[in-house]
Amino acid sequence: MIGWTDGDVTLKRPTIAGRYVVRDDIVTWVVHKYTAGTQLTNANLGCYQLTATTFSYGYGNRFSMRSDGQVCKVDREAPEGFSDMVLPRLRNFALKEEGGVVKANYQSARFELSRDGVIYIDDITKAVREYRGSSVTDRPHSVFGGQESNRNGPGRWVKRRPTLTRPRKQNVDARLSRFF
Repeated sequence: MIGWTDGDVTLKRPTIAGRYVVRDDIVTWVVHKYTAGTQLTNANLGCYQLTATTFSYGYGNRFSMRSDGQVCKVDREAPEGFSDMVLPRLRNFALKEEGGVVKANYQSARFELSRDGVIYIDDITKAVREYRGSSVTDRPHSVFGGQESNRNGPGRWVKRRPTLTRPRKQNVDARLSRFF
């Protein structure tokens, strides 16, 4: 995550940090925000469906923690206005490509996906979340499906047993799959 805007307030690193990952039928959103002595951490895990014309997702597991240094509040319920993305319900975004940018629209919310990254915008709440595009490195990814991991320390890459496996969808439109 490189930017977090709520209304007129925009935060950048190191005040905010986070990841939005869409991969292997799993959607994961983990963010941290530190402002004026308050820490907010959200972690959501769910599933998504991708076709040539739609991107749909919802969360089945949610965790939110807010701390002011004195009191820590933990919540697992979806906040008001987000019930449409609690499984089994999915937010269904209509996809279209415009000039190398894939735009996904759902009511007042939208994603804009490009090679530079992903931007999430909600016109009603004035929320904007900006994520840098993925980078290619020379080390293996530690993701689901048995890829290599540095679990045994730096420089000791070992094959790891899969913790969660699902078959890859073969019918995803190739133009859209490069963004996910």
